[in-house]
Amino acid sequence: MKKPLIVLLSDLHPEYSLGGGQNIAYEYFELMIKSGLNAEFWYTKPHKEKKRNNQTKYEIQIYSPPISNNLRFKIKHLIGGIELIKFIWLIIRKKPANIWIHQIGNHWPMILIPILRLWRIHTIVTLHDFSVLSRYKIQPISSSWITISKLKDLKLTFYQRIRFYVFRFCVNNSTVCVALSDLQKNILSSFGVRISYLIPNGVSTCNHDYKSITNHQRYTRNILFAGRANLKGLDILVQSINQSNFPWILHLAGSSDLLTYVKKMGVTNYKYYGIITRDELSELIHQMDLVFACSQCFDVYPTICLEALRHKTPFITTNISGTSQIYSSKIASNLIFNVGTVPDLDRVFDYISQNYYEIINEEKKILDTSEVYFKYLRLLKL
Repeated sequence: MKKPLIVLLSDLHPEYSLGGGQNIAYEYFELMIKSGLNAEFWYTKPHKEKKRNNQTKYEIQIYSPPISNNLRFKIKHLIGGIELIKFIWLIIRKKPANIWIHQIGNHWPMILIPILRLWRIHTIVTLHDFSVLSRYKIQPISSSWITISKLKDLKLTFYQRIRFYVFRFCVNNSTVCVALSDLQKNILSSFGVRISYLIPNGVSTCNHDYKSITNHQRYTRNILFAGRANLKGLDILVQSINQSNFPWILHLAGSSDLLTYVKKMGVTNYKYYGIITRDELSELIHQMDLVFACSQCFDVYPTICLEALRHKTPFITTNISGTSQIYSSKIASNLIFNVGTVPDLDRVFDYISQNYYEIINEEKKILDTSEVYFKYLRLLKL
């Protein structure tokens, strides 16, 4: 007897976009296939090309044509376009028993969630960001006022308010809605988003050789910035390096806008790796003294922080990052910074050198990917 079909839905495939929920979704999809489950990964593609060379029969891609007209773009976001029709046709043809939604709202429309509710299809939504509230990154009102709970705090236009109400209605019509961090759960709940469970993301255990303690006497120091540039604190990092009494080598992993920015700011002591795989990133983390993840916007639960600790390298972040709650209060007072603060990298380095093993021991709080996977299987009733 054929097993019930589980569909993992994502706006994009990891090959089309750096970072984000699509990478995590695809990781769970691969685990399902390895477990012998009947699973498919549905995603949209941004351009009309043939199937990817390594695409499997379990991956379904739908072309999502670009829209340049602003009005048509807004209408598509609210009520869907051709993608919604294609999705409904796939549902009729495939008859999935479970749909696990990850990062949608830009290509797959949110309105498909209440449609699934009408069909009585068990639907799980994992919220990887704050896109239910706003299409744009959300910044705190001030460095000291780091909570938001009112629409006026979001500074939304009339259309953006309509979008918020539509998206919230859609998400609240899912069978189960999952948040990744206390920070995200508290903010979304204050705006009326129904959160059913809190399940932090996990990362796989480290199989590399153990990293030795930071050499305090070494002259050059290495710091990693990985991901996107927008509101992730790269400008803060450059200021921190410029104010340091020691030469820091800035390691950059991500799209070319990172390289463009550091060149524009006159940084000369850097290494740029481009967009690299997670395995390559893990190897790189082992060579670092510090991973920088000081987002200047609300950041749900940045994976780079989890990977840093998992691979024996401390991270620093801001008080509006969900991962700030991983550290104990003692460690947090030295490695967690207020928004807008330029960290003293020399003081941070000294603290890490003196407390390295205590910091790295916090890695025990991070879940393994397989642990998180089995939590979701229970929610999927498998």
